[in-house]
Amino acid sequence: MKILKYFALLFLLTLVSLVVFILTQDGKFNVSKTFIVEAPKENVFNYIQNTKNWSEWTESRKLNDSIIEIQLNGFPYSEIQNNKSYQNDSLTQTLLTKNPVKLKWTFKSEGNKTEINFQIEGIIDFQSKIKRFWDGSPTQTVTRSIEKDLSRLSTVIKHQYTFTELETLGPTEFNKIIYIYLNQSSTINTLEKDIQKQYPKLKSFVTDYKIAADLKPILLFNSLTTKDTIKYRLALPINKNIYLNPDDFVLLDSITTPLTFKTISNGHYTHLSKALKETEDSFAKSKIQEDKQHMKLLRLTNSILDSSNPAEWKTEIYIPIITPTTSETIEQKVNEDLQ
Repeated sequence: MKILKYFALLFLLTLVSLVVFILTQDGKFNVSKTFIVEAPKENVFNYIQNTKNWSEWTESRKLNDSIIEIQLNGFPYSEIQNNKSYQNDSLTQTLLTKNPVKLKWTFKSEGNKTEINFQIEGIIDFQSKIKRFWDGSPTQTVTRSIEKDLSRLSTVIKHQYTFTELETLGPTEFNKIIYIYLNQSSTINTLEKDIQKQYPKLKSFVTDYKIAADLKPILLFNSLTTKDTIKYRLALPINKNIYLNPDDFVLLDSITTPLTFKTISNGHYTHLSKALKETEDSFAKSKIQEDKQHMKLLRLTNSILDSSNPAEWKTEIYIPIITPTTSETIEQKVNEDLQ
């Protein structure tokens, strides 16, 4: 009996010593990780800054319509808060756990790719110390845990921003469109953010004045490249002509193009320039001539306004073409060339 008491006392002393030892261990961690993602810096910054996107590469749960908690590997569920940011260059965030965890992201362009330096810093609580005691120091365990999430982030961004698909539909009759618009300037990498910012102004205008409108926005422009600033009209088609007051912030115009060449670009807007070039290249094969007296038109069938995933975006492209004068229609020519 004395031997059992001795071993019980020994076990208790060992347990207390282990708990004291764990309590006295430094719970601080500071982990840095540098990796490359296949997307432009501006897009990567916007994606990570928008905390709604985090559910696509971390575990998450929705508390209500406005609050989503995420769970980085090895950490409890928590809200994430954006702190300071320098547009497209760096971003600091906080995981609002019992012991807040600081996150810092820095972004560096590497051609069409982005080098990300990610830093996570904080203190693990007692419960986590016990769970991770046999796994090594807090820094070692956090390093192993966070690598899985960052790998998933890289995979998700690569798919969303590199996916592209072009559907060629050929000549399409085009009815007159009356539209209200705002004059805009963007780069190809800020286009989505600028649309998201300016579109509500057009929508509120037609809503406030009870104007029947197609709420899928259109863009009208003369040229679009990935390098230069794009000047365009962000517009909403309306059902009939209206009269504007001099102090209205929107403008009114219409477009009448009897015939256009239609293609559909699926994917991020950075692929639009390539889609336009491929469309125009098909003109030469089909002996089609572009009508440069009219602006090109994009209809955002599915866009940043509908989904945060660029792989789901669908953009209809309409390029005005000159109506053929021969008896053989352009559509027949295109069909023959595509066969």
